[in-house]
Amino acid sequence: MEIKDIDKLRKEDVFIPVFAKLEKQYGPDIPEDIVEYVIELGIKSSYKVQNIIAWVDKTNNLIRSILANSRAESDYPLFWISIHEIIFTFYDAENEQRKINELVSFKVPILQSLDKIKSSLTDDDLIFIKYMRHSHAHLFLDYLWYSVKVKNGNIIEVKKPHDPKAIDVANRIIEENNNDQKLIAYKYAKKISEGVNELLTAVQNAI
Repeated sequence: MEIKDIDKLRKEDVFIPVFAKLEKQYGPDIPEDIVEYVIELGIKSSYKVQNIIAWVDKTNNLIRSILANSRAESDYPLFWISIHEIIFTFYDAENEQRKINELVSFKVPILQSLDKIKSSLTDDDLIFIKYMRHSHAHLFLDYLWYSVKVKNGNIIEVKKPHDPKAIDVANRIIEENNNDQKLIAYKYAKKISEGVNELLTAVQNAI
């Protein structure tokens, strides 16, 4: 961490309100880890955003081709994995720092787009997307089942399922769509397509 990095960021328009809020909260001596976070946000954000752009662009292309019915069946697992990372991983990461991110001008459209995507889905939709992602990414779906911790041949702890509703929700949605995996993916692609397209524009404008 170099002083010149901090001084440079303090003068940038998008970070002036960030430092103003931090100084109001902490005084002139902002904790070092907080400063390091802001420096990373400012100096390393280009690298991070390029990675995010590539992921969102790939997801957006998947959605467009699914809606056009032009994807091979083998591509559908990638659809569930890709949208899961946006709806859960990306959303949670941005939302966790929402109070700070809302002060950064290029972050606001990203938050708004992620909110739009999340709000287009019901609780059952979110459970189903997570189920489909894990089904295609893991050999064992341990989060669905009871598990035990064993020591010296004895059960010392029973762990409850992380999401006991998931199997029932997934079975219901699959049955409602006559086990047509392409139709199910089409419906979910349609639900989030507008929000993902707006997210792509937002992350592209963050450069």
